Amino acid sequence: MTDEPTDTDKVTVYSSSDSNYPDPPEYDELDSGDTWRLATARKCPVCHTMTNKREIGGGQSRGTRQYCPANRDKPLMDHIESKERHEKHEELSELLSRREELEQRLAQYDVDSEAGERTIKRLNDELEVIQEEIRTLREWFGGRFDDVKGINPDREKVSTLNE
Repeated sequence: MTDEPTDTDKVTVYSSSDSNYPDPPEYDELDSGDTWRLATARKCPVCHTMTNKREIGGGQSRGTRQYCPANRDKPLMDHIESKERHEKHEELSELLSRREELEQRLAQYDVDSEAGERTIKRLNDELEVIQEEIRTLREWFGGRFDDVKGINPDREKVSTLNE
């Protein structure tokens, strides 16, 4: 059961708790690698790439998965571009971790001391640089890897992956 029809108008979208769509396929009817589309698009918390595609995983961890399309392997003919987007996705993930760490450190400093003020300024300056790098990388992703079919994500509910 794959949702990759040759005619894109024939994409079947399943309910994600919306009665306007049919219920998704029964778990028992699916095999590893089977995919389907939900009525709800989700965005990656790292790069903000959107997808409404779900997949059954294989092996002992069999279950439904929703992957970030920008960080998902593609065929070998796409290898160089695939490597670049994986590297950019990893870089963005590291920047987001660094931003969180800086924000936590900022919350610990006392503004009343001169040393505290200097440290806060330095951390804020570093945070500003990181924010710009995050913005630049998210612009690079900017919808180019979105994988949303059968719905209009501008009008449908969009949530973050892993919610």
